[in-house]
Amino acid sequence: MKIILTGSGSGGHVIPILSIIHVLKEKYPDVEIIFVGQKGDGLTELIKSNDNIDRCYFIHAGKFRRYSNEGWKQLLDLKTAYKNFRDLFLIFLGFIESVVIIKKNKPDRLFTRGGYIAVPIALAAKLTGLSYITHDSDVVPSLANKIIAPWAKYNLVALKKGYYPYDKNKIKVTGVPVSDQFKFVDHAQQLKFKLKLGLKSTDKVLFVIGGGLGSLNINKLILSVADELLTDFDNLYIFHVVGQKNYHFMDRQYHRDIFKKFIDTKRIQFFSFLDEVYLYSGAADLIISRAGATNIAEFSLQGKACIVIPSPSLPNSHQIKNAQYLQENQAAVVLSEKELLKEPVKLKEQVSLLLKANDRREELIKSINNLANDQAIEKIISYIVN
Repeated sequence: MKIILTGSGSGGHVIPILSIIHVLKEKYPDVEIIFVGQKGDGLTELIKSNDNIDRCYFIHAGKFRRYSNEGWKQLLDLKTAYKNFRDLFLIFLGFIESVVIIKKNKPDRLFTRGGYIAVPIALAAKLTGLSYITHDSDVVPSLANKIIAPWAKYNLVALKKGYYPYDKNKIKVTGVPVSDQFKFVDHAQQLKFKLKLGLKSTDKVLFVIGGGLGSLNINKLILSVADELLTDFDNLYIFHVVGQKNYHFMDRQYHRDIFKKFIDTKRIQFFSFLDEVYLYSGAADLIISRAGATNIAEFSLQGKACIVIPSPSLPNSHQIKNAQYLQENQAAVVLSEKELLKEPVKLKEQVSLLLKANDRREELIKSINNLANDQAIEKIISYIVN
């Protein structure tokens, strides 16, 4: 059996697919895995180096730019209009490339996690008669999946059917695919993770991650509060995933005099990208994160107290709605990026409060772990191969 798996745009699309591929190859070693990614994607090398992928291709894809924080003003922006018009040609080019890939490889099934690449390759699948399956991890489905959903064999989703505007007969609730490295972390396992990172049991860990590609605004917020936090808590360590695009900027910032003593003592450690997120999040007493569905699912499985800062500018405000879902279930502390940028001290206050309040962290741990689903990959694979 030959299967094409595709996703692009962020770690939230690509990393879960790699987790699916890992399990798929374990269960069905003879399955031929073909990955189709997007040209220029920041995670290209991660895909190329994966031993479970038999062949990979990279095609063009275009996006329709919609910025939730700009409203109707974006309609007057000539630069945005030009880019949207230009990307229509990239979508068409990606469609042609996808047809060639499908004709050449003759796969049995296509699975797409969404992203810009989903539209050209799913339309090519429709044209060539290739059966395909979509998957949505967020509370709000992506525009790409909305476009291609009508012709899919199944529309796999993370949450209850009522959130999604698809044919109810084709919706299958699976959850969010997460690597099997993410499992519930009790106090004994957390201590093991801390020791592995060279820490003591009494040390506290703040883990910061702004999604697979990082977040400049979250990075700036951490820069504004890290000095005071590390001074107030002399046993606090900050592990910060800053993102590949932001690394050089953050390297300069963290090597300013104000942070020198913390860098020298390794109480601040920062990374462009982490392969072992589970280790650092597992050691964490508190996590600051975006509201991407993959990270939420990972930290739910581990049972982690989180401060969630959703991105306000993504299409359909899907991170804001993901965060609202967490709030409704009392599963995380949700803070507004806009308010924090005006008053960063509010972030420091929340972090300080939660680091001191063990009972409050335990409440968040219990609530977020109640949302966890560790069977998502198994369910997804069952639909892919049948």
